[in-house]
Amino acid sequence: MVTFSVKKLYAVFVVLIMLVNTAGFYLYYPFALQAIRKEMKALLKTLPDEKLDFFILDENAFRKARVEAHEIKLDGRMYDIARIEIRGGFYHVYCLHDQKEDSLISFLGYVLGKPFKSDSFPKVIQQFLGLVFILPSTIVIKSFHWVVATFDLKPVHAYTDVDSATPFVPPEIYS
Repeated sequence: MVTFSVKKLYAVFVVLIMLVNTAGFYLYYPFALQAIRKEMKALLKTLPDEKLDFFILDENAFRKARVEAHEIKLDGRMYDIARIEIRGGFYHVYCLHDQKEDSLISFLGYVLGKPFKSDSFPKVIQQFLGLVFILPSTIVIKSFHWVVATFDLKPVHAYTDVDSATPFVPPEIYS
């Protein structure tokens, strides 16, 4: 029988909240995309040809524009294909602009790009994360051993004794 204390339950709850907050959009995105695609598929079955967008593409342009079996991307816009007719070596594509999928994809780009464009992230932390810590070249390795773990069977390098002539001091951060 597993017993949980209140502190453990609280810790698990806080971790779950943080995970949902961090990965929430990544969990939402595939479900939203699937729902949009189902909606567009149903809509394409009922729309007459007059309400569809029409493109004539040569084979090369069609291959470049095709994203998936039933989608093309032209001029940065996603279109769901209702049907394709091939006449005289040209592809006659009847499709519908998928505004909801375009919005979802642009929102995904916004969410993915926001942490890198944020000015609210403290400069000191940015500088610290950008530092490369390199050990000084005066370190002399006195002994070296091969260690083979029973569960891994891959050799692991282990330095057992290190002698440093000069102490290593981390760099200062100036703001």
